[in-house]
Amino acid sequence: MLRTRAVALAALCMSVAWAGDGAGLRAADLRIVSSTGHVPLLRRLVDAWAAGREGITAEVRPGPKQISRETEIDLRLSTGGMGDLFTYSAGALFRAIQSRGRLVDLTWLPLQRRVDPAFRAVVSADGRIFGVPLGGASVGGILYNRRLYAELGLTEPESWARFMENNRRIAAAGRIPVMQTYASPWTSQMLVLADYYNVSRSAPDFATDLVARRASFAGTPAALRSFARVEELRRAGFLNADRGELGLEDGLAALADGRAAHYPMHDFGLEVLHDMAPEALETIGFFPVPPDEAGTAGLTLWMPPALYVPKSGNNLMNVLDFLDFVAGPKGCAIVARSVRKIRPLIADCGPHVDVPPALRNLDRYLLDPQRHTFALEFLTPLKGPSLEQICIALGLGVIDAGEAARRYDRDIERRALELGLDGWHPRSGG
Repeated sequence: MLRTRAVALAALCMSVAWAGDGAGLRAADLRIVSSTGHVPLLRRLVDAWAAGREGITAEVRPGPKQISRETEIDLRLSTGGMGDLFTYSAGALFRAIQSRGRLVDLTWLPLQRRVDPAFRAVVSADGRIFGVPLGGASVGGILYNRRLYAELGLTEPESWARFMENNRRIAAAGRIPVMQTYASPWTSQMLVLADYYNVSRSAPDFATDLVARRASFAGTPAALRSFARVEELRRAGFLNADRGELGLEDGLAALADGRAAHYPMHDFGLEVLHDMAPEALETIGFFPVPPDEAGTAGLTLWMPPALYVPKSGNNLMNVLDFLDFVAGPKGCAIVARSVRKIRPLIADCGPHVDVPPALRNLDRYLLDPQRHTFALEFLTPLKGPSLEQICIALGLGVIDAGEAARRYDRDIERRALELGLDGWHPRSGG
């Protein structure tokens, strides 16, 4: 309690005296813990920030391999192992860790006035804002090898049936139709998550009804269909046989060199591929998860990760000065050159440059509000922590789509009970 009050008092004082120009900083380490994929960007930001502040030293440390998983984050927050600043997801996953009350309130920062309101909403709890965006809005769907498509005379599929026909022709040519990489567990859920636009088109009230406990994945045909797509690909033999042993980089390499045709993926994969083999980006295309009805495709969008401040950290003045730098002109310029996203989320930040070919022709979706939606985790506080393991079991054939949906419904129920959502109570026999 004393620690919490001290942090709150320090924040209150700085909200009055904050100048944002680096004056009065203490020479001390700034320790940032980040998922591996964001380390290069953060190091560029830290180097530029520290260069103008004599005597300041800073380090960016990649987190443990499972940094994206909630249990690891929660453990490190409870033991002071998340440094002075860390990156993590916005939306439902953020709400789960903040429910323990371990983050510093950043509502009062002047920079928040320039942050897109849609982003502020997904890093807020109880009317308070806890995060600052790192990067811009992004998209999930199917990455594909354009050169292989041209070689086989294929076109981007407008329906799921056409997608499956493309996969049959790809398999007949001796290539892998669809890559899966379960050694990077989070990648297992991408097809299910990126299918949410199709779910919302068939069941427009699904997000609201899920929170109110009027809907479930197993009981909503459109939501069950997301799991069924994975099962259909597996039963057809379209997934790579070594999917249990390969990770993200393996999947991207196979896609880039034409061994594989498709990889369900968030566009974060393009950033990783840029670091692996930037020339390969010219061969990669993108399309949304194909719908069952031709001509109805749309995008599922993601918010970027956020920078959060743990109450267990030190050097709060340095942390806040760094956040101000990230959201300022110099930080925005570094992000624009480093992160290839569809649009920034901080006002006055210029458009991202060097956007890869895969993301250059999405305006027909982005400019029409009826042809895109945010992923479910940004529309509700509910994302079950076991989804990736459920999807791995589904992709390996351990369970079928119906059982996957039922397991995820139970996972969501546990999360709702943890969050104390109205109307949720243990079901009898559950």
